[in-house]
Amino acid sequence: MTAHPLASFDPQDVGAVLLADFRTVAGSQALFRAFLAERDHDATAVRFWLDVYEAILKESRQPCSPDRTK
Repeated sequence: MTAHPLASFDPQDVGAVLLADFRTVAGSQALFRAFLAERDHDATAVRFWLDVYEAILKESRQPCSPDRTK
């Protein structure tokens, strides 16, 4: 049996990419992808995208450093 395509990705890294690309709607993007995975009955992908969402929440709750822009 082959590994799931998402198995080689780290949810924190993917969350950082989504934040960089989608900024304020990164969490919505992760939840939408989890929804689509659920519709496809892909429990592994659902868990992955929920982990990405959790990583996005943790990252966006960190206080901004002085050199970080809005």
